Amino acid sequence: MENIITLERISIDIGRRKVVVDGKEVELTLMEFKLLLKLMEIRGKIISREKLLTDVWGLESDVNTRTIDTHIKLLRKKLGALGKSIETIRGAGYRFSPPSPAIPPRRDGEASASAELRARSATADRSARFSLGRS
Repeated sequence: MENIITLERISIDIGRRKVVVDGKEVELTLMEFKLLLKLMEIRGKIISREKLLTDVWGLESDVNTRTIDTHIKLLRKKLGALGKSIETIRGAGYRFSPPSPAIPPRRDGEASASAELRARSATADRSARFSLGRS
């Protein structure tokens, strides 16, 4: 049984410790691999530096170290354009948010991609305002 995680343009083969981005293999150190795997497993959710230290490095969370920052920086660089998917959430930690799939090409009689994006954004804005107003 293969244990592969694929998100958008990135794929991790856990058993082979292999990472492929846009069809090209990316060489990662063991810690970079573990860090990326953890971020992809909880994609879209914020994980604190302390939790990363515990889960990836096996260190106590009270250790004062910049190792996470250094590894995140190196990992972003190795992932190229996809490295922007690793977000720093100030005061909270990090989050892996891969880019959304591309909007399908426009067909005759359908709204343009930019119009569809504007409509999605407006809906999200209305939802956010509604939920904020109810608090």
